[in-house]
Amino acid sequence: MKELKNPTLIVICGWAVCGKGTIAKKVAKKLKVHWLDIDEIRVLNFGLPNPYPNVSAEAMERDRKEMKGSYELLYSAINSMLSMKRSLIVTATFSRASYWNEIIDSLKNYPDYQCKIIWCKPINDTEEEIKRRLKKRIFGANCYSSVNSIERYREVKARYEQTKLPHLELNTS
Repeated sequence: MKELKNPTLIVICGWAVCGKGTIAKKVAKKLKVHWLDIDEIRVLNFGLPNPYPNVSAEAMERDRKEMKGSYELLYSAINSMLSMKRSLIVTATFSRASYWNEIIDSLKNYPDYQCKIIWCKPINDTEEEIKRRLKKRIFGANCYSSVNSIERYREVKARYEQTKLPHLELNTS
């Protein structure tokens, strides 16, 4: 088994239904590293999200606020782990370039840390493939995401902004 020589922050990002959790679960088990997922943080703090937030402006606003709060909690957890010099894997969409600023700022305080970013980027995202992936997701059991349709998938993917930080692109098709 490969050991991490220095404390390492591994960020696994990408739009919804791209395989972030599948990859993180395998990496965390192999490296024996703690893993935090943005959707689980959200559920623990705000309860189950509305599975269909795009039904109204109010629901979309609530969804936005809950995700903003979830990212704030994720950043706090990252800072705690960094301060203890513990390795950590995090999974989140990080769909906006500005979401990376907090991580960049945190890492400035911990120069011993390595940061590895894996962008899960499925090349095959045909309608059939997305439907196949969505079919595996059971909201409230193995999935807490509001991405539950082709339309919602396309909407989330369309607003995804690629990180400008050095990263590995992983075809998760």
